[in-house]
Amino acid sequence: MLIKTDCRFYKGDIPCKPHKEFGVHCDSCTYYKKISINILIIKLGAIGDIIRTTPLLRKLRANYPDANIYWLTYSPEILSDDWVDYRLNVSIDNIEHIKSMQFDWLINLDKDKIAIALTKSIEAERKSGFTMDKFGNAHPISSEAEEHKWLTGIFNDISKQNTKHYVLEIFEICGFEFNNEEYILEVKIDKSKWDIDKSKKVIGLNTGCSGRWTSRLWPNEYWIELASKLLKSSYEVIFLGGEQEHEKNRMLAE
Repeated sequence: MLIKTDCRFYKGDIPCKPHKEFGVHCDSCTYYKKISINILIIKLGAIGDIIRTTPLLRKLRANYPDANIYWLTYSPEILSDDWVDYRLNVSIDNIEHIKSMQFDWLINLDKDKIAIALTKSIEAERKSGFTMDKFGNAHPISSEAEEHKWLTGIFNDISKQNTKHYVLEIFEICGFEFNNEEYILEVKIDKSKWDIDKSKKVIGLNTGCSGRWTSRLWPNEYWIELASKLLKSSYEVIFLGGEQEHEKNRMLAE
């Protein structure tokens, strides 16, 4: 029996989408899409960091429509499966899996220890972004764009002089021209469970921040004061955040 393991729809252990929907087999399937390139993106970060990296997917899909795209992150749920083939949470199973694979292009946009270690150890014909030096620290792989992003992270004066925004920087690291590609936020959420007064203007208050920037956190009394003023002005207020802010937001909402 013919099995086309190089097809974008092939999963190896479960029925593929065309088979589930139309009952086709490989030898007569008209939905076959040969994988043109295997790409791994390592961008672990907070949800906000992931969202502002998503314009890169538009450029990758435009240039490599039949690419197999893997993305390793702490927030896979924020990524759309219409754009990313394999949304991988950072787990031992997933790390061991990708370490045993061969990629055509590895893009690492993080300088975290685990990110640079994986970049150094995973096999890939092409690597962009940051890897690990012999002392275990982050180091640009090769290009001027990577060195620029690296230097802005280790010298405050260079960072203050930097006029490039994040998306432009990561496009340059990947050798792309930025053409105002938009963010991708296509998360499927059942909003019917939200008790929101849609007759009012709704304002979301994000009460958290990355654990790296705790000095930026507002005291709880500031959030309470702001929310109270907004409510008195007839706005609907929603406290937003991640798992770390869940209990705090429940307290503020009371």
